[in-house]
Amino acid sequence: MSIRERRSILNSRDTIFSVLAMLLLCWSTANGQGSTIWTVDDNGPADFSNIQDAIDVAFNGDTIEVMPGTYYGTGSPAEPVVDMRGKSITLVGLPSGSNRVFVDGNNKRRCLDCTSGESTSTFIESIDFRLLPMAQHTLRNNSPT
Repeated sequence: MSIRERRSILNSRDTIFSVLAMLLLCWSTANGQGSTIWTVDDNGPADFSNIQDAIDVAFNGDTIEVMPGTYYGTGSPAEPVVDMRGKSITLVGLPSGSNRVFVDGNNKRRCLDCTSGESTSTFIESIDFRLLPMAQHTLRNNSPT
């Protein structure tokens, strides 16, 4: 077998392994097997500028890191600012010094809705909820931590 033929075989094998690795990566990410860290910042470079958009694309096992700022809802006042949608994800505020992460209902909407079967594998930490209509969060038949 010539050197040229050996290189061709090695290149073909490397290509096959690369394609298989990419397919495995795509499959595991699409099925929530991978873990992605999404970033949210209301006034800076990040994956998203609002929390709900990040939740909507996240898969179970993902983490959403929220930069300091005040986050309001983007839909109708009947919708909460943050709806966890039953996902097993981590939503974490990343305060910086005196700058904190606020989810603000603007006295018109619920700040947090966990009504879709969230479990103890749904985590919410370092986020302050404020200006709620009648101090309302909705946590029914769920157990997020």
